Amino acid sequence: MDLNPGNSGTISDYKTQFDRYSSCIKDIATPEVHRVFTWLYQGGKKYVGEYMKDIPGSMIHMNASEKKKLEDKMPTEEMDITMLYRFLQYTCGLSEPDKGIWNKPQDESQKKSLEHSLYQLKQKRNDLAHEDQKLKKMSNDELAAKMDEVKELCNIILKEAGSKSGKSPQDVALAIMELEENFQKTMGVTAALIAKLGRKEKQAANQPEMDFYVSPILTYKGKYLPLADIFTVPQANDTQGSIIFLTGDAGSGKSTLCEYLDWQWTNDKEEIQELQEYDLLLLIRCREVCTRDVVRLLKEDLLTRTMECCNPYRIPELIRNLKILWIIDGLEEATREATSLIRSLLSKDNYSSHSFLLASRPEFKYSIMQDLEQHEYTEVTLNGINPKDSFQSMVKFSQIDTDTSDLERFMSNFKRLDKNIQTELQNPLKLRVAIKFWSMTNRKSFKDSSLIELYSSLEESQIESLAKKLTGGMVTKDDATRKVKIWFDYLCQIAFELAAAKYILIINNATLDKLRRKCEELQIVLYSVCLSEFLTSNGQGSYQFLHSTQQYYFAAKYAADVWKASKGKANTMNLFDTLQKGTPQNSMLHFYEILLHMVSILQGSLDAVQVSNLIKLFQYTIDRANATPKWFEVIRKANYHTFFLETIGDIIPKLWFVSDQNIKEACCLIEYKQPEHIAIKLYNDPKNSGVEDLLYALAKAKSWIIVELYLEYHCRVMKSKDESDSLLKIICQESSKCCILGFSGHLSLEGCKILNMNNASQYCKALHLKVSSPQSLSTIYYHITKYELLANLQLMFTFLIYDKVNINSNTPTFKNTIVDLHFYNLIDNQVQNSVKVIQKLGKSFNSITVYKLSQSGATKFVQLLMQKEVKSNAFLRNIVDEDKGEIYLKNLGPLPLQYDIKHFPWVWVRSEKHR
Repeated sequence: MDLNPGNSGTISDYKTQFDRYSSCIKDIATPEVHRVFTWLYQGGKKYVGEYMKDIPGSMIHMNASEKKKLEDKMPTEEMDITMLYRFLQYTCGLSEPDKGIWNKPQDESQKKSLEHSLYQLKQKRNDLAHEDQKLKKMSNDELAAKMDEVKELCNIILKEAGSKSGKSPQDVALAIMELEENFQKTMGVTAALIAKLGRKEKQAANQPEMDFYVSPILTYKGKYLPLADIFTVPQANDTQGSIIFLTGDAGSGKSTLCEYLDWQWTNDKEEIQELQEYDLLLLIRCREVCTRDVVRLLKEDLLTRTMECCNPYRIPELIRNLKILWIIDGLEEATREATSLIRSLLSKDNYSSHSFLLASRPEFKYSIMQDLEQHEYTEVTLNGINPKDSFQSMVKFSQIDTDTSDLERFMSNFKRLDKNIQTELQNPLKLRVAIKFWSMTNRKSFKDSSLIELYSSLEESQIESLAKKLTGGMVTKDDATRKVKIWFDYLCQIAFELAAAKYILIINNATLDKLRRKCEELQIVLYSVCLSEFLTSNGQGSYQFLHSTQQYYFAAKYAADVWKASKGKANTMNLFDTLQKGTPQNSMLHFYEILLHMVSILQGSLDAVQVSNLIKLFQYTIDRANATPKWFEVIRKANYHTFFLETIGDIIPKLWFVSDQNIKEACCLIEYKQPEHIAIKLYNDPKNSGVEDLLYALAKAKSWIIVELYLEYHCRVMKSKDESDSLLKIICQESSKCCILGFSGHLSLEGCKILNMNNASQYCKALHLKVSSPQSLSTIYYHITKYELLANLQLMFTFLIYDKVNINSNTPTFKNTIVDLHFYNLIDNQVQNSVKVIQKLGKSFNSITVYKLSQSGATKFVQLLMQKEVKSNAFLRNIVDEDKGEIYLKNLGPLPLQYDIKHFPWVWVRSEKHR
């Protein structure tokens, strides 16, 4: 008996509506009834005809033709619904055939029963034979209605039979997806069906549960942002669709967050309500993308089963008509194909209704966003997790034995650390490695270390721990240590080979067998202990690396040994072949991290020729023209070695992107290479950061340099009186050859005059200024009205009195500029004066944010703005939760309000219930 029915029917070519409906019954409904029969059949391997002979009354209603089919042992999958219906009544443990639930249901529950649904399908099959003339006169609408009825009945019988037979939810979901696919072929493809099938395909993929997920620490413009609000942060009225740029350090949990959002949508969870408004959510891992073609990506990687139902030429049209959220993880690891694909997805003409969440490490944000400069986007930062909240899940994940007192001891240890180190250990990966190191060293105190230093320390402890377990009998400690080191070196080789084959984190069964055989070769009996010492397990015999960084580190140790053996003197292609062992060249796009760790391991032992060869290998992996942060990272890992600076200076692109993490690298490199364009964006206090030295070097340049200087710390920290005057003045002085394309910071009243200097006023396109006095606002306004190229302006008001602002303007000033206004210290008695100031600044804004207004003050503020016909894409309220020490931004809607002003107080109060 065929236990996997449902695929034997073929979809007919349709000449009439009747043909289409006939195919619906014969080619779709009949196989599904047969599927239900196979799920529920109680006769085991016995042929159904033989089984029925022993059931009283089962053959009474069978006609001669049907009995002959049973005598000939006709396969059940070739029978029609009428015969299958009779089998279901007698051989499948359902209600007795004479019960009314079959054809005369008594209540609503019986009408939706398996028995009655099967009866209705049988009747529809009979109608084909007895009412064919009537059915041949069906209209399009009548056909659609009848086919929807058949599909609904098939859904019911699959769900009910699945429950009765004990089928898993995944088996039922797959069956329903096959049903949907077949109906789609018959009814024609629609965007709605693509969305429905896509979700079912993702559900059938059986994702691992993520109920354990610990909410991350997210910030937006320096303020705490609840995960539930990530899709409600304001943006300009961007016709290209919503773009959220998520940044976080390596190991901060970006990939896990992306997977969690995918899991939430797939399983129809409601923790993030806005997520379920999307028709489809598609998760892309940039390192795995091998095509520039969106259709091919969908067909081969994302929605293979769903796309099989579609004419490939119609797929772009169908997905354009859906509201899709694309989650794109690991942009810093993007292949050439991934980069082209992302540009295509963000194209205004192609996917204007789609939204995007792009995840990247922070030092790569500005280089990546260069590709998106024509788009508006929102920046959200992932700062890790609260160590206390995550301790228990961490130790469980790392398979560490703990008792109830461990959390207290760990947190006591943790609280004694330097505050900066505590911030570092909010990084889930660093915390996880630190916890494991702490557990393996008898709960001794740990200090801040880089990930590589942590892995290196952990490796020593793990080898020692494993050797101790193997010592005994005829095995000495030295012999055990030697064997463990050999096995660990082999694990490093395996890590490299998996990366070469594009397997990141995953260790397949064939590879586990290799590791087991290596244990046998070394006569190590504790195979599973070896694995669990260095890797993490899901508890079902499957292992994976703790994090991609761990795999890259292990792989780098192997690659460094290969390099040392070749003495690094072969030509580039020979080195490439030595490392790759025949793997295609495009795989090198995944090897940046491995080569980076190789630099840390080898940097003290390399001569100029070896450095040159190693940099040539890097060039295979750093293939984007604006990927300067990667070269800065190489310089840092090389400990600023002269050979590296000289070699990289010859090949680094002309556009540099500098963040807090790579100021020193830029300062060192600028002695060897001058950029043509540099974007500097700092979130931390610039004092003692070295940025002053970098700016002086730029000001002394021999040829013109385009400069963007964003001192976000001076804008973000409201109570700080720090000024940006001295830093901006360095690059704006008359002798400087710097053109200021963008600037953010806090200028004193005297410093505001710098805005009038030619190298700022003639070129500047973006300004983000903290304004601390009415006089400063007047001066800023006077100067920037001359900025012909200004495209984006943010003003953050921290002063208290607004009637002192002296601006003479009767017409909107910034007609072609996106303007955001922040009123940090605006209180109720200054509302009227502030509205007068807003009027003079313009009539249309991207956002207006208030921080200290009461409900009545905010209501008056909104009323006055509406009376003055001021428009804003978003009106935002800042909320401080003093108990939690958290700050929220709530969007109360655009201005003018899209609801009656009398409801505004209710909306204001409701916004306080941010949970």
